[in-house]
Amino acid sequence: MIRDLAYMFLQSRRDPGFSTLGKVTYSVGLILLLVASRTIGNQLLYYIYPAIVLLVELLFLSRLRGHRVVLNGLKLVALFTVISVALTMFFPLPGGARLQPGEAVAGAVRVVAFFLAFTQLFQLITVEEWRGILARIGLRDQAMAFTLALSQLPLTILYFSEALTTVSLKHRGVSKGSILTPLIYHAALSTRSRLEALLQYPVKPVHAELTVVRPRDAHLYLVLATLASLLMLDAVF
Repeated sequence: MIRDLAYMFLQSRRDPGFSTLGKVTYSVGLILLLVASRTIGNQLLYYIYPAIVLLVELLFLSRLRGHRVVLNGLKLVALFTVISVALTMFFPLPGGARLQPGEAVAGAVRVVAFFLAFTQLFQLITVEEWRGILARIGLRDQAMAFTLALSQLPLTILYFSEALTTVSLKHRGVSKGSILTPLIYHAALSTRSRLEALLQYPVKPVHAELTVVRPRDAHLYLVLATLASLLMLDAVF
């Protein structure tokens, strides 16, 4: 499941046909809508709105990456979300109110929807576009370091998965703290290899052309407008 999670932070090879501004607006817009949905007064809409946003995200990413990649990547997140919700429901903190089933389900769905909206920032926006965005806002020096770290994030998660598998197979019954040894070993090798590659072939400050408008952006804005209209209807009624 950890390996599948790593694929959620990889950019799709297919060009979705959206502009840079459209992709940023869509991903950030979903996050802001989920935050705003906490203030919904209508009880029915309060519970079903996170599910609507999650369904939209699943349909969008399934079309972009394939439904198996998306569902497999959500396994670990869904598992930890269910465990945390169950613990909160049945073992509340001292002095805290017990979480109601409806609130628990809505909260769990909202967490998963937040996660998908966050990963879309990495699945839709290319590394070159991130570099260009940071350079445009005055972070030219930090852009290179950020994008290099960003490119290593999926690989680091894969190393963690391999280290966990190694410890589980070879050291049954041993504390999971021993996973740090192979993980640090993998990190050291990866860092050395990357440093040698950078010394021999320095990274050129190439920035992708940041696009503002492309024809398919209308689909993204239509989705955001539809979801936002539901919140506006709640405010009116």
